[in-house]
Amino acid sequence: MTGISSVPNSDIRGDIGIAPAAMSYLTGFALTSAGPGNPSSSSQVSGQAYAPGTTVSSHSTSLKAVLDMQAAYTEAMGRTADHTELGAGSLDGFSSSTPLTPGVYKWSTAVVLGVNQVLTLKGSCGDVFIFQAAGVSSHFAGIILTYTNVVIGTSATLDGAVDTQTQVALQMATVARSATVCAQAAAAAAHGVPVPLGVAAQFTVVAKTGISTIPNSQISGNIGIAPAAMTYITGFGLTGAAGTPSASGQVAGGLAYAPETANSNSPQAVLDMQAAYTDAMGRTATVSEYQAGSLDGGRTLAPGVYKWSTAVALGVNQILTLNGNCGDTFIFQAAGAFTTGAGSQIVLTGGLTSNSVYWVGATTLKTGVSSHFAGIILTYTNVVIGTSATLDGAVYTQTEVALQMATVTPPVAVCVCTAVTLTCTQTQVDAATAAAKTTATAVAAAAAAAAAAAAHGVPVPLGAAAQFTVVAKTGISTIPNSQISGNIGIAPAAMTYITGFGLTGAAGTPSASGQVAGGLAYAPETANSNSPQAVLDMQAAYTDAMGRTATVSEYQAGSLDGGRTLAPGVYKWSTAVVLGVNQILTLNGNCGDVFIFQAASQIVLTGGLTSNSVYWAGATSLTTGVSSHFSGIILTYTNVVIGTSATLDGIAPAAMTYITGFGLTGPPGSPSGSTQAAYTDAMSRKAGTVELGAGSLDAVSSLGTPLTPGVYKWSAAVVLGVAQNLYLHGNCGDVFIFQAAGAISTGASSQIILSGGLTSTSVYWAGATSVTTGVSSKFAGIILTYTNVVIGTSAMLDG
Repeated sequence: MTGISSVPNSDIRGDIGIAPAAMSYLTGFALTSAGPGNPSSSSQVSGQAYAPGTTVSSHSTSLKAVLDMQAAYTEAMGRTADHTELGAGSLDGFSSSTPLTPGVYKWSTAVVLGVNQVLTLKGSCGDVFIFQAAGVSSHFAGIILTYTNVVIGTSATLDGAVDTQTQVALQMATVARSATVCAQAAAAAAHGVPVPLGVAAQFTVVAKTGISTIPNSQISGNIGIAPAAMTYITGFGLTGAAGTPSASGQVAGGLAYAPETANSNSPQAVLDMQAAYTDAMGRTATVSEYQAGSLDGGRTLAPGVYKWSTAVALGVNQILTLNGNCGDTFIFQAAGAFTTGAGSQIVLTGGLTSNSVYWVGATTLKTGVSSHFAGIILTYTNVVIGTSATLDGAVYTQTEVALQMATVTPPVAVCVCTAVTLTCTQTQVDAATAAAKTTATAVAAAAAAAAAAAAHGVPVPLGAAAQFTVVAKTGISTIPNSQISGNIGIAPAAMTYITGFGLTGAAGTPSASGQVAGGLAYAPETANSNSPQAVLDMQAAYTDAMGRTATVSEYQAGSLDGGRTLAPGVYKWSTAVVLGVNQILTLNGNCGDVFIFQAASQIVLTGGLTSNSVYWAGATSLTTGVSSHFSGIILTYTNVVIGTSATLDGIAPAAMTYITGFGLTGPPGSPSGSTQAAYTDAMSRKAGTVELGAGSLDAVSSLGTPLTPGVYKWSAAVVLGVAQNLYLHGNCGDVFIFQAAGAISTGASSQIILSGGLTSTSVYWAGATSVTTGVSSKFAGIILTYTNVVIGTSAMLDG
């Protein structure tokens, strides 16, 4: 109904059809259109592909096929069972010596055929097998963070929340977020939890598009860049063989890393930096609009989260004092720029160290000449450390860093409390640090508390996602009636992709549902909606949780059966993880302890039996294993996944929710496979023209004076206005590369015009964020972006 996808190359013998979704939801098949109203073809499909509006004399419409499929599902699920609960849901062991005979087999649970197992069905031509599976009444606990879809089974309950980067399907399920609050967590919240930096903490400076210095600056520690190449680290006089970390007399005790460096972790540092920015920006403010953005007046501030909707400035020769204990946290959030004047100082007192101070800017941060700055800088755009200025901290920016004869010293890795050194942990609470200031006995107790906190893990920050019980990017559906306690949110998909809830509410406002108690439904078009931010924070949480170092690997080879009790830790598997039918898994820990779980067959017909007499009717999903062989007609109420290199002798009509799983490579939020290499290559090319038109393409060319081949670079967004033309002139084979640190957008009715034999295959638009083309516009070239692409209504893309 909503999607059919292929990880090429699949081999389907016969026709495929979809409805009510359009032909565009048949993905991965490289379809060839025969024109409006006609079916499409694919080398992976021996027949034709049908969608609403495509018909042929020998076929009903695909919409009629969907209606008939639903009727078939209802009939198959309604047949009286001859056999119930066979094998308690396990089909292992029914091979050629003990085959199944024709009949109706029914389970109230999930049904599984194990790895390399063979299921033999024996019957004469015309005999019928029907398999009915419900998969009901399970109980699950925890925060679910997935890269693809989540299905909460029929009558199942979830004590926790669902945050998925595709869609959620609820089947008469109950979801409630636990209201339990740990005393330790409350104490930690009173004085702030440090922002996890991940791999970025191994660097003193991290940037995405450039690191420059006016010599001589002095940096202690590593510097790293990604996706831009080593050539975008300038002014340092780098030395070193290609593909290896580079050295510089201006980088003490460290090296320079880039994506092309062997074993470089600068790309991961960038991902972790982005997650840290999202986390820090998403913290709830304890102080808002302090002094209208002026930090002047010799002020002393206490720990907390300070937020401004404007720029923030510390004036010339002004001193700002931050007073806190070892482990206390300061977070400064600004929608505008941070600036400090010449000779200004930020002074830390009371045992506070710079690794507990975070300056989080939605735009730039600039420090004054001969000033002193302290803290971790996390900005969305550029950072400038002024001439002869000093920084006690680190710089992490999503564009570029410019140093001007500056000195950068990384934060110390420990807190100093009354001459005693203690390792800071993410969950260190104020009670422990206060005790550390009194006696040697109290210091020992604080050290023990810190060690215990480290042993039991650091919670994964959820940011705005914590305001929702369910968050998804492409769809939330329910088979009524489910019951969710709390808000549900979707982005970038619209409210219409929340289905089955009977939503009520005016357009542009949060919607209500009898299946959503104590909350509302939010989407991007909802006024004051934070579902887009919740999705960003969910992605950051996924990256954080998946990046944690495992304490237990491949536990029980992925089987959680056996009534096991687990202790806190990070459990990692390279395979699937399964908890069997009626099995119980117990997680035992104190309030505040953390568990993180990170996760990555044949049917044989005999006796003349054919696959068109075998029906697999599932109330939830059906998944076949890698290189498995499956036989029969698949009728499911939710999604179907035909595994890698698997074969299906039968028919998979269509599932009732999205079918996902494109086999992409690469971390979330990054380009995948060969696309990633192309993006990195294009972004790393040396620019011949910089900041052309200050980012406006409206007046930079004309029919008589077009742009010529080369690499054009901008540190900000790039815009071609409404009804404007951009002229590119070159010979066949000439290359244009456009690199933008911000979004690339074109206005309605704008055009990109190629001349002189130039083709769109030689024009590359490499954007660090998004590309959006205007209504009825014409765009030309290969688009390589780090985030989303929107091709506007009635727009044309030659590329």
